[in-house]
Formats: sequence, C-alpha cells, structure tokens
Amino acid sequence: MPTRCHWMAGPGGEAVLVPECIGCAVYGPTRCTCDVPESRIEAAERGRREAEGQVQRLRKARDRRLVQQQQEWRHRQRLSRRIRELEAQLSGDPDAVQPFGR
Repeated sequence: MPTRCHWMAGPGGEAVLVPECIGCAVYGPTRCTCDVPESRIEAAERGRREAEGQVQRLRKARDRRLVQQQQEWRHRQRLSRRIRELEAQLSGDPDAVQPFGR
C-alpha cells in the first residue's frame, strides 16, 4: 500500500492521481506535501501559462517601444521644420520658409 501520493493508469489509459495527503486531496498535485510530480497535462498547462505570460510581457514592451518611437519621430519632424525655418531666416529668402512635408 503506497504511503504517498502517486499516479496510476486509469481505465482509459489516462493518468489518475491517487492522493495520500490532504494538500493533494484538496488542491491537487501543485500543493502536494509528498512532492508528487505533476502529470504531463498539468506540466504542459503550466508551460502554456508561462509562455502566455511571456508573450504578454513582450507585447507590452513592444507597445511601449512603439509609443516611444512615435514620440521620437514627431520630435524629429518638429526639429527638421525648425531647422528649415532658421535656414530660411539666415538666407533672407522669405519664400524659402515652407511647412514640413512639402
């Protein structure tokens, strides 16, 4: 007779957890005090959750970089416009001052 939690093959061949501790009986293998390993399904689900978390972190970082890139682009546009205005003033040609993008 086992004295700690263990996995057995069920009637359909699936893995069935047989709990022997209260942590496992109430919360499943993640709270087992016998240190029973996770089933393949639970391990795969945990891996999927971790991967989804990483994807979310990467998306947030991408979005932050995109916002920063847009801000830098607008700043460069303003600087370019100002440079052209100053160059036109230095040249003394009033027709040389044109809005950005023309």
